[in-house]
Amino acid sequence: MRDIRVQESIPIHWTGFSSTSTVDDPMRGRHSRRGIASSGLSANTRVETLRGPVIARELQIGDQVKTYGGGYSTLRWVGTSRLGDDAGVPMRRTSFDGRESTTLVSSDQLVLVAHNQNDALFGTSEVMCPAVLLAAAGLFTPDPTVNPTIVHLLFDTYELVKCGDDWVESLRPDMDQIRTEDAETADEILSHLPKLVSRQGHAAYVRTRPVLDEREVALLFGA
Repeated sequence: MRDIRVQESIPIHWTGFSSTSTVDDPMRGRHSRRGIASSGLSANTRVETLRGPVIARELQIGDQVKTYGGGYSTLRWVGTSRLGDDAGVPMRRTSFDGRESTTLVSSDQLVLVAHNQNDALFGTSEVMCPAVLLAAAGLFTPDPTVNPTIVHLLFDTYELVKCGDDWVESLRPDMDQIRTEDAETADEILSHLPKLVSRQGHAAYVRTRPVLDEREVALLFGA
């Protein structure tokens, strides 16, 4: 069996990703040595696109990524970073066929959950749950053996993208946080999406589904 964990421990930089700016490689985003968000996908997680499943580290600006609702959205910016020490243990998607899944996300990554009890409990058919809380339901498993490079996907609007069996939310750009962590990354994002310079531009990234807390997830799955 392939040792996926070795693949997760890839170097911080690799061919194709620019470590300085998009001048060096206009199709890629920056790499930040500090986490620019608490959510994200590992570099080896497969993302559905118009050209088929693509591992996250090979996605490029301009790719048409499959989004919830049946369409495709243009990837406007893609970048990588390392999660901070306080980000929690990465969560690997549970594979029910006995093989180790390549889908690995940060503990805070929100995942769409469509459960037959959602309407009765929360008044809506779809909710979002942090991956770490879905471990209690057996959908994800903590994997403390890896320290993955995390990939962040940014679109014109808030999107849910298909990763393996799950729909997960795209980057919701907190420009104040990103500028604090890496000013050059913030400048690069704004060069691709200048609307984010204003608060009005952030309105396109408002969540439309409730996010469950630990108590609500336990109630939903009967834990």
